[in-house]
Amino acid sequence: MKHSIGFIIIVTGYLTMTACNLPTIQTSWSKPGAQPGEFERDQAECEVDQGITGLGGQAGFDVCMKRKGWFLIEEQAQ
Repeated sequence: MKHSIGFIIIVTGYLTMTACNLPTIQTSWSKPGAQPGEFERDQAECEVDQGITGLGGQAGFDVCMKRKGWFLIEEQAQ
């Protein structure tokens, strides 16, 4: 029984250390030629206007933002 618990502790420690070393992905919205304040206006509209897409939650928000010309950029955080 002692060997089983020790093995579990070692595996848990290894997985924890491995997870801490994984890169963090940061996402942000971008739109070529966007004017100051445009993101905030579109974001506010899409938070309210999700029903038009027929989707709810994050999926509806994403469709609305893309419809307005925004796209997501994924960057590896330092």
